[in-house]
Amino acid sequence: MQKRSLLLIGLTVFGFIQAAQAAPSATPLADRHVAKGITCAICHGTDKPEPFAEVPNTTCFQCHGSLDSLKAKFKHMGKQNPHDNHLGDVACNICHKGHEPSSVYCEKCHKNFKLNIR
Repeated sequence: MQKRSLLLIGLTVFGFIQAAQAAPSATPLADRHVAKGITCAICHGTDKPEPFAEVPNTTCFQCHGSLDSLKAKFKHMGKQNPHDNHLGDVACNICHKGHEPSSVYCEKCHKNFKLNIR
């Protein structure tokens, strides 16, 4: 009985760890950018952007590299490389949210993908 309880506890803890690793980042990008000293103006062009103002991919690429460099950086992910996909060039903010937790767009259809997004 004791072994069974320990096994159940171990499996439960393992499940929580796996879920946490696959979960999207709960801290929005804007908060993480501000913590690094990156102001609203760097991405939005103004310190007081309009609500829901989008940031173009070209702005993201200035700091994070081109789409080609991102494809290469995540090449080890094979067919699950979110930056090299069958959708082509999509907006960075389709996954990487500025003011809400990020989410993995691919997982809307590909339920078997378990990507950890920042």
